[in-house]
Amino acid sequence: MTCRRDSHRAPAVPVSFMPAIALPPGRRLRTDIEAALRNLENVSPEDSAAVGKVHDDLRGALAHTAAIGETSQVFTSVNAVRIAEQCLRACLLTQARAALAEALRALPADPV
Repeated sequence: MTCRRDSHRAPAVPVSFMPAIALPPGRRLRTDIEAALRNLENVSPEDSAAVGKVHDDLRGALAHTAAIGETSQVFTSVNAVRIAEQCLRACLLTQARAALAEALRALPADPV
């Protein structure tokens, strides 16, 4: 029995092409900033656990943004979130909300 050399090749699999969907950068960051703003609505500076949770969530949002390579594309918003983090550490909730609102304004609009 002789085997042909190319008889061991895997069969060709047809590749279907799907159009690429281009999402604006910072989409996840937008979602996380909006959640942080909602969470800060009813928080007092004395509630260190709630403030700490929002701070941790924002750190995660920045880490995710960096991990997927979007930091440079949404740099203004990233800086505003960093300022909000500093305000949260100092328990300056009004300033933190203002920085987060600025971060939202600086993000590209979501497509409709």
